[in-house]
Amino acid sequence: MDKLVAACKQLGLPLKSAHLSLFQRYYDLLVAWNQRFNLTAITDFEAVQVRHFAVSLTCLLASPSFLEAVRLGGSCRLAVVGAGAGFPGLP
Repeated sequence: MDKLVAACKQLGLPLKSAHLSLFQRYYDLLVAWNQRFNLTAITDFEAVQVRHFAVSLTCLLASPSFLEAVRLGGSCRLAVVGAGAGFPGLP
């Protein structure tokens, strides 16, 4: 998850080791289910880290209150319509 870690650091988004294991699980499920259903054309491990995971997390930058809630360990609500394979909503 080096690419995701680097992207989050560059964006100023906090990322904990627990998050990395969840992102790894998400990647594993994405690849497995993508064999049954065409969820995404992007399945390369490094590309998914940047083009799906990191880009999805930039939604937090759209609102200072979202980012502040995340930094403080709180939660926030965000509605995503038509997320397809779960992006950007699940990350």
